[in-house]
Amino acid sequence: MAPSQAFRRATSLLALVLIGSIALPCLAQSLVVRPPRKGTKYSVVIDSAPQQVAVYLDDKKYGVVGYTPYKGRLVRGKYKLILQRDGYIGQTLEIEVSRSQRKFFAVLQKDTTATIVISAAADKALVGGYVHVDGKYVGKVPLETKVPAGRHQVIIQRKGYKHFSQWVELKASERLQLAPALKRLTAAPGSLLVDAAVPSAEVLINGKKHPDKTPTVIEGLAPGMHAVEVRAGKEGAWTLKWKKLVEVKSGQRVKVRAEAPARPKPVAPAATGKTAAGLPKTPPTSAGVGTIRVLSSVANAHVLLDGKAMGASPADPKRGLDIKFVPVGAHEITVKLADGRVARAKVMVNKDQLVQIALTPLAPKPAAPTAGAPAKTPAGATATKPGPKGRLKVTASVDGAQVKINGKPVGTAPLEIELPVGEHQVLVAAPGTTPFAQGARVAEGLLTTINAQLKKGLPISPMMGKGRDAEHMPIDRSGSKEGGDKATDKPAEKDAGKDSPKDAAPKDAAAGDQPPVASADHKGGGVTGPPAPLEPYHPEKMMRSTRGGRVLARGAGNVDLAVGYPHWAQVRAFVGIANEREAAIDAMLAYRSAMHIHEVQIGSRYRFMGTGPLQMGASVAIGGGGNSGGRNNFTLDTGVAVTLVFGERVALSARLEVGVWSSNLCGTPVKATDATADTPNGCQVDKDDKPVSAEADALTSGGAAERDNGVRLLGGVALEIAFSDTTNLFAAFDRRLLGNEKRAGFTNSFNGFMVLEDDPGWQASAGVSFGF
Repeated sequence: MAPSQAFRRATSLLALVLIGSIALPCLAQSLVVRPPRKGTKYSVVIDSAPQQVAVYLDDKKYGVVGYTPYKGRLVRGKYKLILQRDGYIGQTLEIEVSRSQRKFFAVLQKDTTATIVISAAADKALVGGYVHVDGKYVGKVPLETKVPAGRHQVIIQRKGYKHFSQWVELKASERLQLAPALKRLTAAPGSLLVDAAVPSAEVLINGKKHPDKTPTVIEGLAPGMHAVEVRAGKEGAWTLKWKKLVEVKSGQRVKVRAEAPARPKPVAPAATGKTAAGLPKTPPTSAGVGTIRVLSSVANAHVLLDGKAMGASPADPKRGLDIKFVPVGAHEITVKLADGRVARAKVMVNKDQLVQIALTPLAPKPAAPTAGAPAKTPAGATATKPGPKGRLKVTASVDGAQVKINGKPVGTAPLEIELPVGEHQVLVAAPGTTPFAQGARVAEGLLTTINAQLKKGLPISPMMGKGRDAEHMPIDRSGSKEGGDKATDKPAEKDAGKDSPKDAAPKDAAAGDQPPVASADHKGGGVTGPPAPLEPYHPEKMMRSTRGGRVLARGAGNVDLAVGYPHWAQVRAFVGIANEREAAIDAMLAYRSAMHIHEVQIGSRYRFMGTGPLQMGASVAIGGGGNSGGRNNFTLDTGVAVTLVFGERVALSARLEVGVWSSNLCGTPVKATDATADTPNGCQVDKDDKPVSAEADALTSGGAAERDNGVRLLGGVALEIAFSDTTNLFAAFDRRLLGNEKRAGFTNSFNGFMVLEDDPGWQASAGVSFGF
């Protein structure tokens, strides 16, 4: 052999070894050896429609064993048969090979669906995008979804990006992959055209001075809210100072004009003269007037409108002094007393409306300090100059909702109030809703608005009835309520000139000034004053439910009188032992009678969840009794209940109860020859002391000589309707769910008073409940 040939052969052999060393491990990894089976083998035939379908056994990882029609030999036993072919919906069948089962056939349906695969391979921003196919949301990117064959529209959306849309045409079994890229959206800037009633006024945008003066155009503003301020003159003596939040829209120009605030005009006397109180007899000729009604807590106080005397407040504080024909606009009302006390408020008069305000004169402001000396407060501290202020507007989804700012009541929504610049805490609440709390930042010269969305839920207190809520409406503290304050049952001050402690001015308020008063027209408005505190938890005012999860107030009592079946008569008494938000408990004493046996029970109820309209509780009662002839009975009833109250007038309860009993229904058995007409069949025995009644023997496993023992699970409902704070009508129904089908004491075999001869498996009662 030539050296060249030997070299070539050695090289070829080395290449084969190298290829084998690489290919064999890969082949070993791709093939999984099927576990061997032992047993008798049978010839099998696997066929399908259509044919040429790949056949797998147990798992696809073992590879294809053949194609239909397939013939082979398999060990007896169970197999998982997997059939697959492109363009058809695969099938998986459980088969068992045996002597009698050796032929298998399957029909494959054509696959009329296609697959759309969307990935973020081209654009990572696509991850998480929302995918819609033919207008229907199917998921987020990355995504693989099945669709019917045909034409479809694919839309991908993501916030901040332009949505992607594409029409695709798919054939059955086709698989389409999409990897689009999204374009980011850029909002076009907007502009402002600022003009003013005063020419050449300075313009500030978001606190920064603009180089041009009015009129001017400010370009390149980002869409959104911007603070615009226009001012002319000098600081401390501005001829124009105007500030407002303006919304700039993308690609649009917004025009704003700064107007000087209108000055209030005093009320001129009518040409036809004045009344004795100084009021005009006829309206002025100019259009647009309203009426102001002033309610003063002190009679004969001098009332001034914009500095002009309008008369004295009447002796009846509820009637008030009416100032008619007041021009539309802002006005200042002042109430003065001879001893120097004064009250002021600013009101806004609308056309043909009545504005009603209640004022309480306070102590006068301290005298101004002498030149060169700093002002001193009563405590001796140096007074500081009032800081900048802004306005806060509070609206609510429930009219008349009570509003607190920084923990102090300020009125009812909707309202607008002036506050120092800075952070403030706002609380809005109304009966029957979940309170709304939010922080608010007040800026100088700007109006901040809060809209409180009050959601229905657990109320501030369990009081939900319309009539009851009226007792806790905001109360006028100015003295307009006769007989004192209903919320506290305290008598009114006898001395009209003496302020009640409730009327005292806040320590941090300027003497003689009061916050602005919200106006209300004569159709729906009432006296506006500081509201009563939010209603506390008053369990004694709840509907007195005795058939569910609620319990009574501490010290309260109820007596139930009821008739029913199989217990013909029932009397129950409840007394509230404790009632707190965390837990509450009642004590109970009850009597009931099924005529053949009379029972007395003692027990308690415990509320472990809820203080509002939805409450859950548990109860337990133990007792026993008997009747003539040696009859006796022992019972134990325990369960849970859920009660839902509607408007403190209707209570609906769902109950689960376990009843345990042990009864001696006959006492001493009676010979059948000695039985009377009143002796139940179940209590009669023959001469060999065996039960005469086969039914009674089956019920007690021994008839008259044995006790009747049993356990039942009952489920039921109870309905209670309140006609007053202390009187309810109720009805209850409970049915057997599990346990003994019949209770011997409720059958005619042992109890001649049972109208239904066999125990029906249910219990019912109805009656009235009285509170004390």
